[in-house]
Amino acid sequence: MDRVKILPVIMAGGRGTRFWPLSRKNRPKQLLNLIDDKPLVRLTYERVLALASPEQIFISTSKELFSPLKKILSEIPKKNFILEPQPRDTAPGIGLVLVEITRRANEFSTEPVLAFLPSDHFIKKPAEFRRVLKRAGRLAKEKNLIVTIGIPPTFPSTGYGYIQPEQVITGYKSAYRVKRFREKPGLSLARRYLKMGFFWNAGIFIVTPGLLWELYEKYQPEMAGVLKKLTQLPSSRYKSSLKKEFPRLQKISFDYAIMERAKQVGMVAGEFGWSDIGGYYAWYQLLGGEGEKNLSNTELVFRASRGNLVRARKLVALVGVEGLAVIETNNILLVMDLKQEAELKKLVEEIKARGWKKYL
Repeated sequence: MDRVKILPVIMAGGRGTRFWPLSRKNRPKQLLNLIDDKPLVRLTYERVLALASPEQIFISTSKELFSPLKKILSEIPKKNFILEPQPRDTAPGIGLVLVEITRRANEFSTEPVLAFLPSDHFIKKPAEFRRVLKRAGRLAKEKNLIVTIGIPPTFPSTGYGYIQPEQVITGYKSAYRVKRFREKPGLSLARRYLKMGFFWNAGIFIVTPGLLWELYEKYQPEMAGVLKKLTQLPSSRYKSSLKKEFPRLQKISFDYAIMERAKQVGMVAGEFGWSDIGGYYAWYQLLGGEGEKNLSNTELVFRASRGNLVRARKLVALVGVEGLAVIETNNILLVMDLKQEAELKKLVEEIKARGWKKYL
């Protein structure tokens, strides 16, 4: 397994709203200390250190987030931060990683395998995660596949995408060909997916640069043309050309642009205590909340109240309430039903529409 060289690429450019107001424009979820006392992106980095040295770990992010990320990940060389000139979603972002790796191909004795990893997920069993990642890397290299990680579902989630496996790939533990990817389903469909043996999609994929180029050229030929041109430029012209060309690339996710179209897709199943910490309710559960408990980081007094998550800077008193998130920052107080997380994004959009930029 160790014959395959894995280069972890931590995708840290996201600016989600599911943890507003804790997460803000310049302090997105991956920079938050949701678990233990370390930012999620730091936990992601430490998780892969046994696979690669800091000089072989790459961070894909935006120019705006470079400074806080460099402080958190000070061991990683500055040149390994791949900065998008402008947010254009994950297909252009991953394409830019491919450009940078190709331009530095002489640094690698053999063609590496790229492992694209979300920066804001939680994994309870990092050693098992690394074993699965190695297995996926070997499969990607030896079978010339783009390999994703499937999580055996424990309940019919409507918040995750799903992977439908096809035939077993012999010679590799828990490996399958992928038939298709499925979007987040409704509850009845999610129940069907569980009965049909589907897996949760962890948003992780592993692939060689050579196959990734083939996939871009086949399914995104216009984008591939721009990216190829960037690989061939001398260093003196590269940055200025990137600044000019990158914003012109189509704004599209990698899932839509490549993954859902590709035929050379494999999957390795992994059980390593995975959670994408998709919102306040998932966070409440991950911290040990089980319906009855009130979880708080501050002094809390309550009567006839249960199942609440409190993050505040002062004494909080609860009377007769259940299943709430009470989240305080320096200038915002959010009080939300933990089961109404879908409304939070709409709420942030309303604040944006009102022009209240200081709250974003």
